[in-house]
Amino acid sequence: MRKGTYKDECQMMKGDKETDKQDGSRARSEERRAIWTQGSEVLLQNCPAWSIHLLGQFTLLHSLTNIYTDYTTRT
Repeated sequence: MRKGTYKDECQMMKGDKETDKQDGSRARSEERRAIWTQGSEVLLQNCPAWSIHLLGQFTLLHSLTNIYTDYTTRT
């Protein structure tokens, strides 16, 4: 079997580094997703339904207020 040139070996090593980077970021995002899911499950188990409903209503109102403010300050 013929050995590749130095340039070919560098390209292969660079490809390995890229794969390692992608695998690392994928693992971190999966870990973050697991932590978020676990936190939301704990929140849902320990909070009464009305408080979660109020939090959602507040978030919606806050978002709409920001949109309205942005719209009125542009014109």
